[in-house]
Amino acid sequence: MKHCIQCGNEIPQTAKFCPDCGTAQSGEREVIRYETCTIQWHQPAEMHWKTHYIFWAEAFGPNGKYNAGSSTYFTSLLSDMPRRNAKDTSAAHDELVNKLLKDGWDRIGQGQYWWMETFQRVVQSKKK
Repeated sequence: MKHCIQCGNEIPQTAKFCPDCGTAQSGEREVIRYETCTIQWHQPAEMHWKTHYIFWAEAFGPNGKYNAGSSTYFTSLLSDMPRRNAKDTSAAHDELVNKLLKDGWDRIGQGQYWWMETFQRVVQSKKK
């Protein structure tokens, strides 16, 4: 007897499909690799009592870490974290989220702060 490649139940040695879950037993299965990214914020320049910031998507893929996109600049008081209720902050964040979604990223989670959304997308899909 052999076992189903999907559900693990015992099936006849010559079975082409699992009688329990219906999965084809061709021996091939799809292997999917993903890359992920998380939105961060960065302070590229200071101006007296206000600071310019950007949101950027720190991504990790097969070739290592890279920037998957960034927002337009927004301003905030020095040493202040981005606030969701600030008009330009919210618009900059939404702009980056929309770019990531358009580029094929899917939302998969929320980080510690409101802006730290996590995304993933398929990098490679092949039969094994």
